[in-house]
Amino acid sequence: MRRAGHSLARLLEAQGGGIRKDPDFPKLAGFLRDSSALQRVRLNRRAYVLLNEPRLKIRYLANFYATYRLPQSPFFPLLLSIKWAHREKLSVAREERAKRIDEIMATYPRDILGLMRYLAEAERSRHPDCPIWEKRLRPRTKKGAREMAAFELAEWLPLLEGYIETLRASYRRLVLADTDRLFAYAFLECLPDPATGKLPTKAAVKAQFRKLSKTRHPDLGGDPRRFLLIKTARDLLLGQIGAKPSA
Repeated sequence: MRRAGHSLARLLEAQGGGIRKDPDFPKLAGFLRDSSALQRVRLNRRAYVLLNEPRLKIRYLANFYATYRLPQSPFFPLLLSIKWAHREKLSVAREERAKRIDEIMATYPRDILGLMRYLAEAERSRHPDCPIWEKRLRPRTKKGAREMAAFELAEWLPLLEGYIETLRASYRRLVLADTDRLFAYAFLECLPDPATGKLPTKAAVKAQFRKLSKTRHPDLGGDPRRFLLIKTARDLLLGQIGAKPSA
């Protein structure tokens, strides 16, 4: 009768390409081929997971052998050393990719990046992992980050609107200004408090407009379209108009 559980051969077959490319991986097949004791091993689900994910540190192998009645063999420490080294390599690669994505994001328009960060902080006040931000707004790849860096304002606005509406639907107690005013605050670079939703005062709005006018006014070399957005945002926030700033 066939013994229940996972064989070590099956464990090796389940390994991905990154593990198989390790120069020591062929040694595992050799250990298994040359040991009838290893060939008889059947791992229950828990033991399989401990080796495959991996969760087991090499220093605990003696307890592992005793708990699951396994033969002591160089197969197990070698497998774990390959698995842990691969995990560390992936972790380093993820950190490097995240760092590069952050560097690309730093090139986004300042007002857009400010709004993105504000919304991330607002979500973090409700959920520390920011799952919607990670899924809907933060680029997952360097290519995606570069594509977003090339966005025009007309592409940014619907993306951010969708994220804002998803936040409202997902976090009932999240305090956010209405979307029109959030964009206006972003264009003026004076956003509300992300945790409390407290809005900048009208005096702060006026002061920020004066500050931006010193560098963004067309007479000083600023982009006329961008300056119009800033002026329209100021008028909206001061209650002088009721229309949404247009792209």
